[in-house]
Amino acid sequence: MPFISIIIPVYNAGVYLNQCIGSILDNEFDDYELILVDDGSTDDSWKTIKKYEKESVKIRSFRKQNSGVSDARNYGIGKAEGTYIYFVDSDDWIEPGTLTQIFNHLHDSKCDLLLFDYKRVINRNKVIYAKEMFEQSIIIDKQDIKALGNRCLTSGTMNNIGNKVYRAEIITKNNLRFDANIKSGEDWLFNLEFIRYSSKAQYVEGYYYNYRLNENSATNKFNQGKLNDFKMVHFKLLEYINVFSQDPHETTKILQAVFVKRYLDLIKRCFYANYDLDEKVRKDYISKILNDAEVRKAFSRVKNEDLDTVNRILLYMAKNKNYFAIYLFNKIIYSRLVQQLKKITRKMRF
Repeated sequence: MPFISIIIPVYNAGVYLNQCIGSILDNEFDDYELILVDDGSTDDSWKTIKKYEKESVKIRSFRKQNSGVSDARNYGIGKAEGTYIYFVDSDDWIEPGTLTQIFNHLHDSKCDLLLFDYKRVINRNKVIYAKEMFEQSIIIDKQDIKALGNRCLTSGTMNNIGNKVYRAEIITKNNLRFDANIKSGEDWLFNLEFIRYSSKAQYVEGYYYNYRLNENSATNKFNQGKLNDFKMVHFKLLEYINVFSQDPHETTKILQAVFVKRYLDLIKRCFYANYDLDEKVRKDYISKILNDAEVRKAFSRVKNEDLDTVNRILLYMAKNKNYFAIYLFNKIIYSRLVQQLKKITRKMRF
């Protein structure tokens, strides 16, 4: 039995797949299996996978009809034989020595869940260092595991999976799977459900995972289905309040603010240049958000003091369904952001 099963769902990964697989094979630690699940790619991804499989006995590859990243991960879970499971996305990569660090920490602590830091890499030339909301390395025992769950529930920043390693027994014993019906926020729900059944977790300092952000990624493409995804996730998260929170009223308040920010972010994204939306499509989609009963309920419950200045202004306009004001406001904000990014880019060149 390998110590770690690394599961990579692959769909049209293109030029990034070599870096992803290579970053794992280049690690000196060798007590692992690499499970590559091709989710019906139409490019050369499958050919690339088979090439690597011929070169390494660590790799097991599988090909299935396209049904989304969650279903591909679930498929990989069913094939995994390791003590721990680690998910890596096919356009991301890990740092040298990551697998050794994972082994050393988990071998010593015997934890169910390992968390570490990660980097967001934007278009290859800008790096944002993202910490997991802990100031220093820490072991979280059973008496504090609910506090970890509550932090995951309310922060909105602990919902990634590439910087977490999971004990496989907990996943299989409790039949934990990613919700294939949700395309945005499924990682968040998976983490909460895993923590629910965990007894011990560990956070270690170290930026071991590189999360690639680029204009062509799924997260940066206009997707009208995100509104329904956010609403479904919002509804499901409310169910975890009684599981993790010692102060349900305060947790509900924080969660409302988190999702109001997400709904407002959907509006802001309609003005991103790379979306290049037709004006009618943009107006219709924003109107759909502004008139949604669940969204308006969230708008009515959030307190202004729980939002930053930009979101307070946008919330006021959204409550009044003032599309023209929203349009002008976002155009001004976005134009300023573009100018700031241009200045940063010029500085980086020198």
